[in-house]
Amino acid sequence: MDHPENLPGGRNVEQCNNNKKTNNDISKRSNIMQCAKVVKNLGRGLSALLILALIATMALGQNLVIGTGSTYGGTGTYTIKGNITNAGVAAATTIGGTVTMNSGTALQTIGSAGQGAINFGTLNINTTFGAKTTTMAVSTGVSTSLSIAAASGYVVGANTLTIDALSSIGAGGSLTTVAGSTVVYDGGAAQTVLGLTYAGAVTLSGAGAKNLGADVIVNGAFGHAGGALTVDNNLTISSATPSLATIATVGAGKALTLSGTGAKGITTVTTTTATGTIANTGATGLLTIGTLSDNLGSITGGASGLTFTLGATNHGTITGAAGPVTFSSTLAQAGGTITAGSGTVVFNGAVTQTGGSIASAALANVLNFNAAVANTAGTIDLTATGAAQFASTVNAAGLNFANGTTVTYDGIAAGQVIADVNYGNLVLTSGTKTWTLAAARTINNNLDVQASSATTVNGAFDLNVTGNVTLASTLTKTVAGNPVSFASAASTVSGTSEIVGSVRRTHAFVAASPYTFNNAATVVTPSVVGTLSSMTISSLPATNPTGYQVGNSVNRKYSSAYVGAGFTADVQLGYIAGEYTGTLPAKLKFFQGGIAKANKIGGAYTPGISGSFSYVKLAALAQASLTSGLELGIDDRYNMFISKAIANWDVATTWDVLAIPGASDDVEIAPTFAVTIPNGYAAVAQSVTIDAGVATGGLSFAGPAGSLAVGAGGVTNNNVTGNGLTLVAGTSVTITGSDLTNNGKITNAGTITVQ
Repeated sequence: MDHPENLPGGRNVEQCNNNKKTNNDISKRSNIMQCAKVVKNLGRGLSALLILALIATMALGQNLVIGTGSTYGGTGTYTIKGNITNAGVAAATTIGGTVTMNSGTALQTIGSAGQGAINFGTLNINTTFGAKTTTMAVSTGVSTSLSIAAASGYVVGANTLTIDALSSIGAGGSLTTVAGSTVVYDGGAAQTVLGLTYAGAVTLSGAGAKNLGADVIVNGAFGHAGGALTVDNNLTISSATPSLATIATVGAGKALTLSGTGAKGITTVTTTTATGTIANTGATGLLTIGTLSDNLGSITGGASGLTFTLGATNHGTITGAAGPVTFSSTLAQAGGTITAGSGTVVFNGAVTQTGGSIASAALANVLNFNAAVANTAGTIDLTATGAAQFASTVNAAGLNFANGTTVTYDGIAAGQVIADVNYGNLVLTSGTKTWTLAAARTINNNLDVQASSATTVNGAFDLNVTGNVTLASTLTKTVAGNPVSFASAASTVSGTSEIVGSVRRTHAFVAASPYTFNNAATVVTPSVVGTLSSMTISSLPATNPTGYQVGNSVNRKYSSAYVGAGFTADVQLGYIAGEYTGTLPAKLKFFQGGIAKANKIGGAYTPGISGSFSYVKLAALAQASLTSGLELGIDDRYNMFISKAIANWDVATTWDVLAIPGASDDVEIAPTFAVTIPNGYAAVAQSVTIDAGVATGGLSFAGPAGSLAVGAGGVTNNNVTGNGLTLVAGTSVTITGSDLTNNGKITNAGTITVQ
């Protein structure tokens, strides 16, 4: 057959074909119209069928059509000006070599919707003929290189683009994703993630390390299971529940921001640079980091917090923001800070700190140390109203606790050691404690010793308490000369237990103000202050004062010391009910400096104050001549009866024990409460002491038939200004086996017999 140029009008045909090839100055439609004119001039040399075929080729050509079963081997080049179609081909197709989408039309398409994936070696989206886009109608893979030329665009659509190697976008070029799309970076070697905003999902997989070509924003699902990711540009993931494998580093000034809801996870963070940040800013969702090999920058948890499940090393800043921070395993900190933010920080593993600080500034944001803390060079700082809890050991180095802060020792192991520093509020709970003072220490607010937390304080130094002491278990201060000391008159001791040892008050005293000492029932209330400036009371339960008889006395020894003179005060000494083995607690009295009868001091018994405590109260301390430094005790073995009203001997309410004295009882006529033996009544006693006092004092008879029989204790009369001992006609006093000692006034109109 002759060549077209040899046919009638043949050169016009050749020109038509050239126009078809170049397609440079006319549109495809005008080209078809020109060619139609040529065909009309071909004459009878061409059949109608050939004419139609030529028209179809010129109108619909320039595509790569993938047929069923086709294969594409080799490393050659395909330049496609039209589309790549695979209609009816469900299986994936791989085209080796290089494919360049190089159309002069506005749009190109790869694949036929609903068909199998098309995979390339090298895929170039070219801009030779001006700005345009290429749209993926099927999922596409690129194994060697993806290149989007300047001013060109590649639209992923609702498909998956898998990139196994390097990729690049020229100036003004674009890779466009939509919701429902997925871009997978699956390189086995180092690979750069295109710096884009991804509307759909992004997956990082493959063994190759990953880095970011520019800032990356991911709005769809995010998954990372491949090689380590270097965040060398900003990475923002706004989707819910993202997961990341290993973060090699977060670069200087760069941020990994997890802003979506739901749980977020990072398997390993190798390091962050000094200005790099990892932040969980989502409204909900816990951020979990497995291993933190090192942090030089900043890691921040969100509203739901931050958890490190394996070992963590920190040189930077870690904060829980509004949520809690949990270190499930060990923490090694050589610098930087860990702060509670507005949540708690929980340390479930051992903490080793050789630099930096761990800090809390609010009571609700507790630093909870559930394992040992070895702090050699760093600090644990509580400021404002910060709080910390220690369940194990913590050395004193670097502990800084402001006055308004609260430290709790809640270890259940016996003998948990309290770090030897000053505290704001100190709470002891859950098990016994020990504290050895190497210097005088101060609790700048309150001390609370809770149930089952009996505490022993050793060391020859004072323990100063500025606030109050609450005791549900004992606090034992072992060195008598170094007491628990209150410098504030407002400090109180309360609760159902006590301070064993010495308690000293060194402050201005105010008349009629009660001041508690070792327990809630041991109280001194000055009535006249004088020059009193210091008072110390020591209480030793389970210890008898000198000369006491076991079985009669309260098994507790008190002693007192004071600085000052010219004061009078009421004193009450508390004891636990179980310490008294007698049967008549209402007969309990004070004894000072042993058990000499001259030192017997009357008082009043009141049961059941402050839980397990009762007390005996001594009125008018000056009259008792309480001597500083001598022992005090509580004893009932003399069955002492002390008058508490101006009334008759034979009335129970006359006496402090609310009973009438018998032949084995000791009777004391108090200075202001004179007693009368009624006419015809025979009074008996072991001893009678008539105290010195005012005109209302003394012992007298009302009528001629009254009598008093006294045993081996004798009668001692010290009353001068009152009635003294007064007998009227017909009355008698008989003393058998002892003395009548008179230091006062006796008026005798009856009979006194000493035999």
